[in-house]
This record gives sequence, C-alpha cells and structure tokens, in this order.
Amino acid sequence: MTACLIDAGVRHQTLTDEGLKGENFWITAVWFFMMAKWTSLIALFARRYRDATSIPLSKTPPLPAEKQF
Repeated sequence: MTACLIDAGVRHQTLTDEGLKGENFWITAVWFFMMAKWTSLIALFARRYRDATSIPLSKTPPLPAEKQF
C-alpha cells in the first residue's frame, strides 16, 4: 500500500475525475487498505469464534481416579 502511494506521488497522478480513469495507484492503495482491513477482521473474528466454541484439553476437568482394592 505504501509503495502504491509513493508511486502515485512520483508519477504525479491526480485525484480528479479525469485522473482516476484508467490506471491509477491511488485506487490500488485504497483496495490494498480495504483488503488488509477485512482480512484482519476476519482473522480476529475467526479466532474469537474458535476460542468460544472449542475447549482446550488443559481446561477440561480432571477425571476422578478409580480406587483399586
């Protein structure tokens, strides 16, 4: 994303209607940001869902020991 912003500035691409038509790195940077945002949110919610639905073995109650006579 940073490379797209730098490249757009170096190439003097504008944010006008005419400047945004065709190949434009400003729009590419926006798409990179949106993909990063949604990927991180999906990962966060997937981790929360996993933690809420699975019980790790270390948190299960111990089984009572059987007495042997």
